[in-house]
Amino acid sequence: MRKSRVLVVDDHPQILLLVEHLLNSDQYILQKSQSAKEALALISKDTPDIIISDIMMPEMNGIDFLKEVKKMPHSREIPFILLTALSDSEDVVRGLEAGAEDYIAKPFDGREFVARVKNMLRLREYQEEMRKNYELLLDTMKVDDKSKNLLEKDLERAKNLQRHLLPQKKITTPHFRMEGIYRPVIQVGGDYYDIKRVGSGQYLFLLADIMGHGVASAIVMGMVKSIISVYLQPQRSPRQMILLTSHIINKILKLDYLVAVFYGIYNAHKKILTYVNAGQCPPILWRGRMKSHEYLSSESSFLGVLDEDSYREHEVRIQRDDLLILYTDGLTDLVNSRGDRFLRQGILKTIQEKPKAALTQRVKLLNQSIKNFSGAIPPRDDITLMMMEFKK
Repeated sequence: MRKSRVLVVDDHPQILLLVEHLLNSDQYILQKSQSAKEALALISKDTPDIIISDIMMPEMNGIDFLKEVKKMPHSREIPFILLTALSDSEDVVRGLEAGAEDYIAKPFDGREFVARVKNMLRLREYQEEMRKNYELLLDTMKVDDKSKNLLEKDLERAKNLQRHLLPQKKITTPHFRMEGIYRPVIQVGGDYYDIKRVGSGQYLFLLADIMGHGVASAIVMGMVKSIISVYLQPQRSPRQMILLTSHIINKILKLDYLVAVFYGIYNAHKKILTYVNAGQCPPILWRGRMKSHEYLSSESSFLGVLDEDSYREHEVRIQRDDLLILYTDGLTDLVNSRGDRFLRQGILKTIQEKPKAALTQRVKLLNQSIKNFSGAIPPRDDITLMMMEFKK
């Protein structure tokens, strides 16, 4: 098994000794430096697999060091983690904008530190594998009939694999229930949804849409899932998570793909949903007791925009019998034989016609509405919908 080379840069010897203790295993080869200039010399001789650097250092600070690392062709792709005394400081934002992949606030928990390093190295390996697969995909575009048959079988396997990446279409918790619709245009799609418990009474609601469909979009979807899984932590706000994910997406994809994401954290104890809607369709919040609805904000930019002001965090209070509906534009852009679009009014109409229907019945009615509306006209894009019913 190949050992990962880790370069740690900090002007405090105690931090270097602590990291040496934490990473004292057969998995790592540790290089230590007390200055950024010395570290640059080490990188020129022997390229590390990951760099961990303090921000506040004499002569050259961590952010300037980061910029120098990203300038050099042989080191610009190395994952870079910043150590900072403040988890939400302006320095962190400047570091992320300069190209850092992650940050760790001091004082840090040893187990968390090791887990973050391992996750970053795994993410790096995953990205390299995905890039190789994407290059291989491009090579397979010019194939003969026999190769096409093999490619079809691979697509079928990819479809089954992708289904395992998605959660069940029905999820029940003590605080809410979720049922969903997922219809890729072809075997594999570019939509992704997820619900995760991230803390005591806290849940992640995630809906992502990679513009387009097919194998390439599915590969990008896998990247998004991997990135969020690596960085997801209870103490990180939706805005912090979107900023981190946006930075990495920009670095990997160079804005070749538009990625829209709704990222929300629901605190079931406070009944507050905190969210960032980065380019996704405006979610519908149906107020069950009032028999009325409202649209949640969708003013933030797609992922990949590095302007921190592009992503705004919002809060909304959830009430008993409320219904939260997240959906991708594949549903609203659905057309019928007359050229009419389904739009979000099509979703609302189904809810309003049966305001007291159970969740399962609502989803069935919506599925039927979609079929009745489109008829024989096939969808042009992947269709995904999440419907959450709050009973407490």
